[in-house]
Amino acid sequence: MPYRPGPALIVIACSSRRQLARQVRFLKAENQILRPKVKGRVRLTDKELSTLSRFGPELGVTTVKKLI
Repeated sequence: MPYRPGPALIVIACSSRRQLARQVRFLKAENQILRPKVKGRVRLTDKELSTLSRFGPELGVTTVKKLI
């Protein structure tokens, strides 16, 4: 089955650098708000891990640590 990007990826691909920075700030704030509401560890499926592993190396370790 060919890869079909989701709506979020399409928005990011079509955005300017400034708009991307706004989106990242929003997503980081959203993560900070949601993280305390989740109790324990979030278990990811193999498919979810695969998706994240494709994007992690492109960002680099330092950037990924800042996002986490």
